[in-house]
Amino acid sequence: MDIRQSPETPSPFSLKAISLGTLLSLGIALGAPYGNMVIRGSTMALDFSTAGAIFLFFLLTGGVNLLFARIHPALPLRRDELLVVYIMMIAASAIPTMGLSEYLLPIITAPYYFATPENEWASLILPHIPAWMAPQNPEAVKWFYEGAPRHRAIPWQAWARPLCYWSALVAALYAVMISSMVILRRQWAENERLLYPIVQVPLDMVRETEDGSLLRPFFKSPIMWVGFLVPVVAGSIKGLHAYYNFIPDADLVTYLPLFRNNLNMQFRLSFPMVGFSYLINLDIAFGLWFFNVLGACLKGLMRMTGISSTENLGYYGAGHEPILGHQGMGAMVVLVLFGLWTARGHLKEVFGSAFAKTGSVDDSREIMSYRAAVFAFLGGLSVLCIWLHASGLPLWAALAATLLIVFVFIGVTRIVVEGGVAEATG
Repeated sequence: MDIRQSPETPSPFSLKAISLGTLLSLGIALGAPYGNMVIRGSTMALDFSTAGAIFLFFLLTGGVNLLFARIHPALPLRRDELLVVYIMMIAASAIPTMGLSEYLLPIITAPYYFATPENEWASLILPHIPAWMAPQNPEAVKWFYEGAPRHRAIPWQAWARPLCYWSALVAALYAVMISSMVILRRQWAENERLLYPIVQVPLDMVRETEDGSLLRPFFKSPIMWVGFLVPVVAGSIKGLHAYYNFIPDADLVTYLPLFRNNLNMQFRLSFPMVGFSYLINLDIAFGLWFFNVLGACLKGLMRMTGISSTENLGYYGAGHEPILGHQGMGAMVVLVLFGLWTARGHLKEVFGSAFAKTGSVDDSREIMSYRAAVFAFLGGLSVLCIWLHASGLPLWAALAATLLIVFVFIGVTRIVVEGGVAEATG
């Protein structure tokens, strides 16, 4: 997806592309938390799941851009401008929900709000939290969960200091993520030729025609419209049923009790998974299905034989089974180590060009030079370690946590790059 500017073509980062991308990103930033936390509907933006961005891009390329052309010939966006808008939207999708905000703000305040005499958090946990990490105004914490009284302003002053410190951590995290992807992009995209299925559909939406028509071949395909209508109709029926009980539900899930009723094996017709299966390697598609089934069987066997854990890993607990969650983390570490070993030649050139300027690798196609990426990566890691150590972790624990953070970032990104999704529940 090369949208770089050549001397003969105008910049894709035009005022109309940036303005429209900002407007649509703002819509995602406002709509995703509202849909997720207020009406509790379908998730339009869930970290790497960018359904809202794809839907808006579908409307933009198939409808709004054509309307622009009817209004004035200079208004419609070119292919590269459309891609800039899409990149802005998928970047925005990772911020307002579980990618950042929905977790960060409760993490800051939860130990204070949920402290009770029964759990003794006030004596066991709160003394170990530095004052700069959370608002020290009890009203600010209470109002975050319960809402401020009428005609009372949000106590921003109580939030200013902790959010500044947490912003430094977030900035370091993003520096590590962006720079690591710059370092690995050439290895994944060109050397290993990974598929990047999550961008295949948007790229097809903006594929140009020989006659220069703004209506792309994607929107002229009858097969696409049949495939589009089936999940739209099924999803609309389910949505309408949630509000109007007299409309029958489109039930696409069934369960098979196994292992002496210790496990209900779920069989679900998932339209996103069906769609992704057409975009990814057959071996990857089989692996997603096989290991999901294997994990469910292991869960049933452990329950039947009395093997269990009381640990609570929350959303990341591999279907509420901590043992499988730790196995998955081990598998991710192996995946990352194997990938880095495979890329050792490329990494040697990258770090050689950064420190000794001996590498011959070409970085002209990257968003920053390899030298800048390497120093941004190392600088971000340093900030992470210092921040975690200042928060109370011993230095060795801060180093270990930082290493695991990098492994999770690279591992999840690799899974998304190859499989389109980072999770298959069952």
